[in-house]
Amino acid sequence: MFSSKFNKEKNTLTIRFDTDLLSSVVEQNSGALELEIGSSPAHKELILDLTACKMVDSVGLNLLFGIVHHAQSKKVNASIRISKGPLERIFEVSQIRKIAPVTVM
Repeated sequence: MFSSKFNKEKNTLTIRFDTDLLSSVVEQNSGALELEIGSSPAHKELILDLTACKMVDSVGLNLLFGIVHHAQSKKVNASIRISKGPLERIFEVSQIRKIAPVTVM
């Protein structure tokens, strides 16, 4: 579902999602994701890379909102990367840009 990479020089943790964020996938993997983020070295920036995703449902959006809010509570800047296509509209409607910057790649 995801892979992570920590850049020491930039003090940045990047979480790359390699599958669509749909309820069945999220429910099976959310614990591993929480563990990964919690066990990563202290970081100042968190990048959620969804460029490989084509679809995100309400459960996936809820996961993203939760991750962003958790990061912000720890004084970590969170941002999201998506590809051009269907996710642009989903992210526009969800208004996630109000809580985290979204970059279209």
